Amino acid sequence: NARIVGLGRFAIKALGVRRELKEVDGCWIETHRGPVLASYHPAYILRQPGQFSAFKHGIGQAFEPEIRLLHMPKANYTIIECEADLKALKFEDDLVAVDIETTGFDHTGDRITCIGFSGWENSGVIVPGELVYTDWFNSWLTELFTSTKIKVVFHNGKFDIKFLIHQLGVPHPVNWFDTMLAHYAMN
Repeated sequence: NARIVGLGRFAIKALGVRRELKEVDGCWIETHRGPVLASYHPAYILRQPGQFSAFKHGIGQAFEPEIRLLHMPKANYTIIECEADLKALKFEDDLVAVDIETTGFDHTGDRITCIGFSGWENSGVIVPGELVYTDWFNSWLTELFTSTKIKVVFHNGKFDIKFLIHQLGVPHPVNWFDTMLAHYAMN
């Protein structure tokens, strides 16, 4: 039986692995092409010789008789269909991730097609575009954005917030965090 080994982050992404290499190095991951063993590229090991023992162990997994897949829990998504669905939401923690999808990049001319929220382990909700522009959703989102108890997390929040303020007229979130800005600040 042939085995697929993805060497490097570009290879594993091309093979359908959607996690960071440092999280899955030396692990088998189920993909649409079958199990893939994720590992660092040998050129990386030449630049980072301290990683050689981890690389050797990870590559060794390709020669083991049994493939042990990394458990990746399936996410459950719920599509909000009415105001009652939205009002029934209770976040598990004081953190909620928000992401919008749009028809383009122009916050003045393009439209929001849906908004996703996740404040629960392995699950999230999606608000379809036709409900995004309702008064009741606007009220709910305004309440979320003005809460000081819940931190709203975005990736590229500048883009999402600009769309939400312009398209829906909601206030700027008072307690928010942008993972993209944090990434740039750390590098």
